[in-house]
Amino acid sequence: MTSLQGGIPAGGSAEDRGRWAWLAAMAATLAFIYAPVAADLWHDWSHDDNYSHGFLVPVITAALLWLRRAELRGAPLRQDARALLLVVPSLGVLLLGTAGAEYFLQRISLVGLLGSAIWFACGPAWARLCVFPVAFLLFAVPVPYVVYYSLSFPLQQLAARLATLGLAAIGVPAARVGNTIELPGTTLEVAEACSGLRSLVSLLALGALFARFSQDRTWKRWALFASTVPVAILGNALRVFATGLAVYLGGPKWSEGLTHEGMGLLVFAFALAALFVVSMILRGEGPKFEWTPPPPEDE
Repeated sequence: MTSLQGGIPAGGSAEDRGRWAWLAAMAATLAFIYAPVAADLWHDWSHDDNYSHGFLVPVITAALLWLRRAELRGAPLRQDARALLLVVPSLGVLLLGTAGAEYFLQRISLVGLLGSAIWFACGPAWARLCVFPVAFLLFAVPVPYVVYYSLSFPLQQLAARLATLGLAAIGVPAARVGNTIELPGTTLEVAEACSGLRSLVSLLALGALFARFSQDRTWKRWALFASTVPVAILGNALRVFATGLAVYLGGPKWSEGLTHEGMGLLVFAFALAALFVVSMILRGEGPKFEWTPPPPEDE
């Protein structure tokens, strides 16, 4: 099998032309098979506010690949039949998801097939360089609704509980009942949209990018990425706390409109600051406090 170096065919023989024509035909066939899956994804991104960030994910993936263009250009380019060990299961997952009308499996299959197709068509060196950009596409795949709703209500209750504790700590008379906070003269409900799940999904994608480029060791990247979950939960509780305080001081009008949107920006700012602090700690760049004993006094 003719090896291809630097992304350019080593020769212009009929065999090389035939190989590339076959790969183009395979890509066109797979694009046709997965066109309904991609169309369904586009529909969800357009109509579900929880996944409106999905439009940005492929753009970011393309940007990540562009940043690695020099490495990709210098990597050996050759077909690797071992990738069929992943291509076939990916297609099997697509068939399983189609038969069971399970969109999540179909979409995961699409991401898996993209990665395995790169390995098959371009070789292991390209596959290694493309692992993170392709895996990043998973953040554009909506989680199954059964999982979403099973997480939403517990997160609503947790946000209400933490916010109530914070309000009580500063002297605001507040009591929690389920996912509502009882305040003097009014009740603040932590609705499904305020569960923090939407911001969690977006922050996980942001945390993955931040971890990838801010840390130099694998375990540190995973630690920073994992910290995104408690950061998102605390940030959402902070938003509910701030909303409760505003409602207590100014009335129910402070839980709507621009104020509510401003609280969302507060969560985003808090998350960025918290991730930055965790990143500095993992890199050993946090503030160091050292105590030096005073010199002995002369007698």
